[in-house]
Amino acid sequence: MQRVLKLVTVLLIISNVVLAAVVANYDFETTYGDWRGRGAASIALSDAVAHGGSKSLYVSGRTAGWHGASLDLTAVLKPTRQYKFEGWVYQNSGSDQVMIITMQRTYSGESRGWDRIAQVVAPSGKWTKIEGTYTVRASADELLFYFESENATLDFYIDDVLIVDLTGAMIFDFEKDLGNWQNRGAAKIELSSAVAHSGSKSLYISGRTSGWHGAQLVLTDILKPTRQYKFEGWVYQNSGSDQPIIITMQRVYAGESRGWDRIATVTAPSGKWVKIEGVYTVRAPAEELVFYFESDNATLDFYVDDVMIIDLSAPVGEAAAQFEFVAKFEDNLNGFAPFGRAELSRTDVVASEGKYSLKISGRALLYDGCIVDMTKFAKDLVDSNMMVIANVYHDCDEPKPFAFLLYTKTKKAENYSYIGYKIAMPKTWSTAVGYFNLKADDYEKVAILIVSPNAVDYNFYIDNFQVLGRQKAAQVKIPPDFGPVALKELFAEHFKIGVALPVRVFSNSMDVELITKHFNSMTAENEMKPESILRRDASGKIYYDFTVADRYIEFAQKHGMVVRGHTLVWHSQTPEWFFKDEKGNLLSREAMIERMREYIHTVVGRYRGKVYAWDVVNEAVDENQPDGLRRSLWYQVIGPDYIELAFKFAHEADPDALLFYNDYNEYHQKKRDVIYNMVKNMKEKGIPIHGIGMQQHINIGTSIEQIEQAIALYATIPGIVIEITELDVNIYRDNATKYEIPPIDLLIQQANFYRRLFEVYKKYSDVINNVTFWGLKDDYSWLRGYPVRRNNWPLLFDENYNAKLAYWALVKPELIPASSKEGSIVPGEAIIAGTMDDSFLQSPPIKIVVDGNDKLIARVIWGEDKLYIYADVYDATRNPDKDGVAIFVDPKNFKAPFLHDQAAYVIFWYNREIEKSENVEVERFLGPAYRRYSVEAAISMPGVKFSRDQLIGFDIAVIDDGKWYSWSDTTNQQKFSTLAYGTLKLEGIKTGKAMYGTPVIDGEIDDIWNKAEELETDVVVMGSLQNASAKFRVLWDEEYLYVLAIVKDPVLNKDNSNAWEQDSIEIFISETNHKTPPYRDGDGQFRVNFTNQQSFGTGASAARFKTATKIVEGGYLVEAAVKWSVIKPQAGMTIGFDFQVNDANAQGRRVGILKWCDPTDNTWQNMSKVGNLILTK
Repeated sequence: MQRVLKLVTVLLIISNVVLAAVVANYDFETTYGDWRGRGAASIALSDAVAHGGSKSLYVSGRTAGWHGASLDLTAVLKPTRQYKFEGWVYQNSGSDQVMIITMQRTYSGESRGWDRIAQVVAPSGKWTKIEGTYTVRASADELLFYFESENATLDFYIDDVLIVDLTGAMIFDFEKDLGNWQNRGAAKIELSSAVAHSGSKSLYISGRTSGWHGAQLVLTDILKPTRQYKFEGWVYQNSGSDQPIIITMQRVYAGESRGWDRIATVTAPSGKWVKIEGVYTVRAPAEELVFYFESDNATLDFYVDDVMIIDLSAPVGEAAAQFEFVAKFEDNLNGFAPFGRAELSRTDVVASEGKYSLKISGRALLYDGCIVDMTKFAKDLVDSNMMVIANVYHDCDEPKPFAFLLYTKTKKAENYSYIGYKIAMPKTWSTAVGYFNLKADDYEKVAILIVSPNAVDYNFYIDNFQVLGRQKAAQVKIPPDFGPVALKELFAEHFKIGVALPVRVFSNSMDVELITKHFNSMTAENEMKPESILRRDASGKIYYDFTVADRYIEFAQKHGMVVRGHTLVWHSQTPEWFFKDEKGNLLSREAMIERMREYIHTVVGRYRGKVYAWDVVNEAVDENQPDGLRRSLWYQVIGPDYIELAFKFAHEADPDALLFYNDYNEYHQKKRDVIYNMVKNMKEKGIPIHGIGMQQHINIGTSIEQIEQAIALYATIPGIVIEITELDVNIYRDNATKYEIPPIDLLIQQANFYRRLFEVYKKYSDVINNVTFWGLKDDYSWLRGYPVRRNNWPLLFDENYNAKLAYWALVKPELIPASSKEGSIVPGEAIIAGTMDDSFLQSPPIKIVVDGNDKLIARVIWGEDKLYIYADVYDATRNPDKDGVAIFVDPKNFKAPFLHDQAAYVIFWYNREIEKSENVEVERFLGPAYRRYSVEAAISMPGVKFSRDQLIGFDIAVIDDGKWYSWSDTTNQQKFSTLAYGTLKLEGIKTGKAMYGTPVIDGEIDDIWNKAEELETDVVVMGSLQNASAKFRVLWDEEYLYVLAIVKDPVLNKDNSNAWEQDSIEIFISETNHKTPPYRDGDGQFRVNFTNQQSFGTGASAARFKTATKIVEGGYLVEAAVKWSVIKPQAGMTIGFDFQVNDANAQGRRVGILKWCDPTDNTWQNMSKVGNLILTK
């Protein structure tokens, strides 16, 4: 085909344009990345078929249409932007099947919904493309993209999935103008409304006299060397016969002659739009790049529309994604240097691959090790999740830890932080993995430190050390590590160890191996719930399907496990039709009782002697109802005695089975008491109930003290046992935070939490006979989809079948690093005289607890140049030379594996001697008392000033007969390292005044309110300051505390069944102002909505609460009185107090929380951050 070279002189150059950018591109050759099975579906890489390359993603085990393969894009897709989704699907069912791509979305302030992006009819045995566009119309709490099929049981394959951001990109729809397109050769180009692929116009090409004549676009300044681009468009011709249409790149690479590369050819039928697409790589710097449409038919007129060019090279974060640093130590140390007193050498004594490894010896301190400087790569590492991976080895005879620490230094701060932690078995190579993400900054230094921080009497080795970007990391396969000790053997003397499982695990050999190693009890995650067993035929007749449920029994019997049955009677996952007759009306009480009897007898009877325990009734308590029971359909149709009836029916069906009432939040005081009274009452009435199931869906901030209190209370019911039925420990404390990779500090916190939790379980093992985890490993956890879609890591094993620190915390707790504690202190000053000044009481206490008993209770306040500490130490014996209190302060809050020069410490020995660093000055008073003593001190450091919102490093320890007990660094290394110092925020907890006076609670503003101080809710917990807010005043007398609030809220709604999600206010009172979790006597949470409907949290009741409300212009008014319960109020007293406004939107969803003081959404169970209210006359 002849080309005319003189065209170059008239080329129109395009610049400053944006190409469509790739958001994600999955070829499934080495990994399925962040894809997850949806519903019952399993996903796996498969080499059975592939569209491109040699593998695809196989989706199997589906039991419902929506089951499939999903990808969480919540943190990826941006509001108001348009995206294109495309992929290839394959199925070999023998017939055509409908395949669908869908977006599950929850836009802020809306309920969850589903938007179908595209569907395609996929013939059997042939790859079919599916594609569509989707616009994210607003900020979203959830965006979940997935493949599904109308055939509920169809297995299928997907491959080459591409997601492209189309917003602002170079897309030619030819609706308004030609853009930068030019005619080529004799061709004429013009806009035409004769036909269009989309919109109303297209580009018409006519007058051609040669094949290469057509329409062209000059891309010389747009396309970049070594990058790959996808070209696509739609073509149309009406010649009356099929015609070939071609897209081509005319190029002149530097130093080469002009050439032409055909990108793609399509046979276009007459009278029909057809897509043409292909990929082109710019292989070198180019002097000319001209893209054009042509045809082998030299005189063919044709149309072009919707042309798009996509940069497949994903330019955002490309350097980081492709980054690779490898040190194999075969020829040199690869930039590694000793850290501390360690000595480094290459050795051929051991190596994981090749001949040499790096030996670290001669260590004197725990954090002596090796370090590699990454500063020159800092810019390449920014804003991308980087993996650090190495093979590690030690020559000790016991398991030992390895830690990766990231060191960063900028002009503002420097810090060391854990990024990976691995427990390695003795004298064998293990794989240690860590992750980090550098935020954009001007880094003066970046380095990675490797240590073994447990002891110094052994050598350790590393080999094949790598730092990898996201795309490189995706190609790494981390070997499984189930851990050395079987959990079922570790706790054999205490209780059984169970696991909740989806049915798909039985088909996965790795899952089976992990299950049978560690667990001796199992629960069906969903497959024994009513919706999984109940069926209806076409006539409406009910029947049962035990096909899936039976597999659990078979598996358990084969592997010597017991089965917990979950669950029989539940308000959720029970079909609504089960409560109705054939006409859709609710059944009568008698008919529903009979239906329940039949269901329980059928299910429990089938598994009599095979299921040892049943969760008979699940989640029936609603502590906010007058009788404490949830208003479920069970309750509505039968009445409150449905609970007792269910237990009777279950006992009839299997007299030997243990029968449990099961619930969540069972440790919260108010709900705990309802459960306790309900079960105790049933037991006293002779109802066959044998135990309480404590679900224990908890997080790393949950109060273990509250959990123990609940266990202790339940254990007092005669004849009742306890089982932990659904244990997982969420790493998040809220519903907003999301992480792509797990922060190691949170995994360390989680590990220490599990350790302390199991200490409580073991303490009560005389009544606890089973602890069941709700999931086998992190990626199987329901918490990845609830309450929001996000990565979560709540279990003992991770996605790679590796035992986590949480596992090791149960097996070898001494190998787990300390969790750095966090706290806050308030300003104040004190006279050092051995008595606790009132100002100390306004600061939350710092506690050291040993074996369930307080060892130390300290309060700290701050002044401009001093810290004041008052500590009560509980010590029944005296050894003056070996008893004392140690205090550590780091004003820089520089976490380092050594004691840096700005950190200071002081030890107050009971013999009145003081040991301290040179950079600290102290005043102190030591006061002895019976079985305890107190220490009061003022600490200053020359040149150091303190200010509000400053973060300081801090720790405190009790020394008892030479043994140390620490608040934060439980490894007691404070004199050698600041790494595990706690962090204190220097806050200014709000203080207000309540004036003396008695108003009338009638919704009218009495004159007496004018004497009270006006306060306001200006602390944002959820939403913004534009959400509903209040100005309020407080009065008091000998009987009541009074509150008047004017709430600004133009949209009032109380549709939500949850009282706290309605437009309402909440009053929190802590009469003793103890500033500690959990709630104590005198604490209460009182709520009233804008229509004067009251509801209550822990410690509150209608007997103590009088309210009146009135709707006013722009909002509503609340007048309330709370009756004192434990104190006799007097002027000068300070109580704990907070005030909260809940803001519901028009759809009945809470979208805002504003408070007076506490910035957390945790006041309902923790009064430590409420404000101070001074009773004043």
